[in-house]
Amino acid sequence: MRIALLSDLHANLPFAEAAVRRARRAACDAVVHLGDAIDLGPWPSETLDFLESERVMMIRGNHDEYPLLGLTAAIRARLRPEVVVHMDWTASQLRPDQLDLIGDMPTQLTIMADDWTVRLQHFLLDGDRVSEEYLGDSIPNALSRFSVEEGQIVCFGHTHNRFWYFSGDRGLLNPGATGFHVGDTAWFAVLVTQDVGAWVEWHAVDCPRANVVAELERRRVPAWQDSVNYMFESAAV
Repeated sequence: MRIALLSDLHANLPFAEAAVRRARRAACDAVVHLGDAIDLGPWPSETLDFLESERVMMIRGNHDEYPLLGLTAAIRARLRPEVVVHMDWTASQLRPDQLDLIGDMPTQLTIMADDWTVRLQHFLLDGDRVSEEYLGDSIPNALSRFSVEEGQIVCFGHTHNRFWYFSGDRGLLNPGATGFHVGDTAWFAVLVTQDVGAWVEWHAVDCPRANVVAELERRRVPAWQDSVNYMFESAAV
């Protein structure tokens, strides 16, 4: 089975379109977005519409939750006021049916791929919400925190750091942030499973960032300069 895994598009519609087109050309059996379809970019509503129209399987991320569940006091306390205004702007762009769509997104989904159990989630969970904690870069710690068992492959996003770990009997995959990059290349992963193994193909998304920057400014998106820094000038956020 071939599963295209995108994550953290963050309202970056041109990158979403380019990645899904490439995933279709790669003959994938399913296309999954691992959460954070919105916030930071200028096209929150349009990105959700596109992913839904393409029948992309959508997992709910923490940024997807904010317009639906609100910002907790702890989250507000660590954000600068202008960033909170940006998140309020994102919420104002969404239609009621899109809030319903977000509410219907699972925080965790398990599918079978050949003999593998593939678990899809944005990040660790904290009750009914996506956790805001820091995971770190330790693979053994991640395997433990995600409770990756024999015969399982866990796919998650959130950290914006792409990697693939496979021990032969279990795996852990993060495709990185498909809407974020340094330079003009972002990434998504294609997980390929067979009964006796699994591997990953990395696919570059070559899409100019200039149109995204121009649209952020044209729409007067609050804190748009911060969005440019996060999406295109920082390796990870």
